[in-house]
Amino acid sequence: MYEVAQAAQNKQKQEYGEQFSATDALDTAMSAANQVYMRHVKVARIALRGQRGAAEALQLTGRRQQSYSGWIKQASIFYTNALIDEGVKTALSTFGITEQAL
Repeated sequence: MYEVAQAAQNKQKQEYGEQFSATDALDTAMSAANQVYMRHVKVARIALRGQRGAAEALQLTGRRQQSYSGWIKQASIFYTNALIDEGVKTALSTFGITEQAL
């Protein structure tokens, strides 16, 4: 019984290690993606200054979400709406942000 319990505990420790590694990998990927996203948001705020409709469609105003789910939702809205609006794509392209980059 002791050996079964010890094996179960060892397995649990191994799975915790795998979970921590996966979380670290996710955090690294999110950090890299966020750097690109924030650069695009900052450029869009400049390129689209005075265009309230575009600013609202891309959610350029207000705070950036910090939770995983909030960040994904906000970034998805930004990129989806940027890609479907020719005026936004044109404004961003003047600052070097191409459709491929979006």
